[in-house]
Amino acid sequence: MHPDDHRSVQQRGRLQTDSAEFLDPAAAEKVLAPIADQVAADSLTVTLTGTTADYGIEKGQKKLSKERAQAVADELVQHGVAPAQLLGVQGLGSDFPGYVDDRDDNGVLIPAAAAQNRKVIIELIGGGQLSCD
Repeated sequence: MHPDDHRSVQQRGRLQTDSAEFLDPAAAEKVLAPIADQVAADSLTVTLTGTTADYGIEKGQKKLSKERAQAVADELVQHGVAPAQLLGVQGLGSDFPGYVDDRDDNGVLIPAAAAQNRKVIIELIGGGQLSCD
């Protein structure tokens, strides 16, 4: 999958609200399997960074975002990526570059904006960056 295809990854691999579970596991598998194939075939290494909407306490956001990154890591390994190719799995919560303001002027969460922050960024070392949310 080409790094410019990150939009399709976001649209088809969505994560559930307040969860590390995929909305549609079959769709997530269709997104992640080709990435795993590319990583394995090209002997790339991967870092995974989970992110969240600005909802709840910071500690909880970081825990959830790391669980999301780990869910993607597990899926990649299940599809042939060697654990040694996973250089890092981290969760940043809602404090990450590219964060979309997901609160209105009254502090109410904006669902569409929050969905944009609910993702896992897959960085292929030597091969670009993808995002799955």
